Amino acid sequence: STNCSRSIIYRLDQNSGAVIDSVLLNHTIINDATINNSGLIVTGSKSNNINGKQLLVQQFDSLLTSIWICLYNNTLGNYMDEGNELKMSNNNIYVAGLSQNSTSTYGVLAKINSLGNIQWSRKLVNGATSYDCISFDVDKALDHCYVLTGQNRRLKYNPYGTRLFDKPILDGVFASICTNATSATPASLLMLAG
Repeated sequence: STNCSRSIIYRLDQNSGAVIDSVLLNHTIINDATINNSGLIVTGSKSNNINGKQLLVQQFDSLLTSIWICLYNNTLGNYMDEGNELKMSNNNIYVAGLSQNSTSTYGVLAKINSLGNIQWSRKLVNGATSYDCISFDVDKALDHCYVLTGQNRRLKYNPYGTRLFDKPILDGVFASICTNATSATPASLLMLAG
């Protein structure tokens, strides 16, 4: 089958907004992007006929030349993996997303180094209700741990991939999280929006 999904990344003049150049990514959906010292990092999914949709993390330099590409394909007999949100910390990339097969949908958290190699990945499962753990957002807390929001869940992991807590959200779906953004915010406070 033919997949018609594609994304375009534009490099713009910061003063005039004029397009300097662009890159077309066929069979690719981009859900989030951030800038690092090397250029631009994006996450989303890339499709092919063999593995379906794979979670994508790709590094571009400042001229939009691809430096590396990392594709994550969970081994669940799945047909869709997708990155929803990424955060940078100490030259590592933390990606929150989802993995889906014919019967289940799970949240995924992956740590990728600055060379595009997966350091670890975690399938986020909460008993029989795996859909509760789909990862919508990830953010770094002041204690250097990572907090995720999902469908009715909030989770926290340390930089080594150890789960520190998994708690239900009783009042609905939270798609965004803001951890301790400033030193003025109490270290124990997490802000959720949904």
